[in-house]
Amino acid sequence: MTGVQTCALPIYGVYVGTVNNTGFIDVTGNWTNNSSQNVFTANTGTVELLGANQDLGGTTTTWFNNLYLLGSGTKTLQIDELVGGAYASPAGILALNDRPLALNTHTLTVNNPLNSAITRSSGYIISESNTSNNTSIIQWNVGALNAAYVFPFGTTVARSE
Repeated sequence: MTGVQTCALPIYGVYVGTVNNTGFIDVTGNWTNNSSQNVFTANTGTVELLGANQDLGGTTTTWFNNLYLLGSGTKTLQIDELVGGAYASPAGILALNDRPLALNTHTLTVNNPLNSAITRSSGYIISESNTSNNTSIIQWNVGALNAAYVFPFGTTVARSE
């Protein structure tokens, strides 16, 4: 796919192929990956979540190169997901922009080792869905890089100081 793709792309049944995304895929509904393996080839593409509250789910983890959170509302993991590409190259980013991302007891793997792999304006990551046994995890595969990494955690609950 090249350019901006805005369409419903329902794929049912057995996994039959992959998407070579070299442009933008705009999603206004939920992202559901029920394939038997990764949807994307090693690519430079971007998936933009443009809707209101949106879920990222299905039965199989998606290996996003670039994932941009846009639109309105909270974006919520319903399965473990991976951003920054799952291949040696290219290495994409998670752009939170001004949106919250709820881990929802799942793991978000950031595969790009650069400290610029998560960007934001005022967006943040919510991980406190279960405060007694928090299973929400960010796994940032930084390798041997020596840099300052910012994990932009936030909360949806007002706290008094």
